[in-house]
Amino acid sequence: LGLLGGMLLLFAFAFNISVGPNSPTFSTMSFSVVALFQIALGEVSFIEADRAPRALSTILFVLFILIVGVVTLNLFVGVLLDVYPAAKRASEADWEELLTDMM
Repeated sequence: LGLLGGMLLLFAFAFNISVGPNSPTFSTMSFSVVALFQIALGEVSFIEADRAPRALSTILFVLFILIVGVVTLNLFVGVLLDVYPAAKRASEADWEELLTDMM
C-alpha cells in the first residue's frame, strides 16, 4: 500500500467522518479518496466552506497539504540521491573518454 497510500486512506477516513455529513465531496469513503488524491496532485478545490465545520476542515486540510508535501519532497530527494552516484560515474567516464580522445 505504501506510505502515501496509507496516509491518503487515513486522511480520507478523517475527512469522511468529520466533514462528510456536511459535504457531498467527502460524503463517501471513495469520494474522499478521489478528492484528496486530486488535492495531492495540485487541484486544490477547498471544501465547501459554508457547509463544512470550518475549523476542523481547515486543520485537516492544512495538515494533509503539509504532510503530503513533506513526504513527496522526501521521496523526490531519495530518488535523486539514489540516481546521483550512477550519473556521476557515467559523467566521469564520458569526461575521461573525451580527454583521451583529445590527446
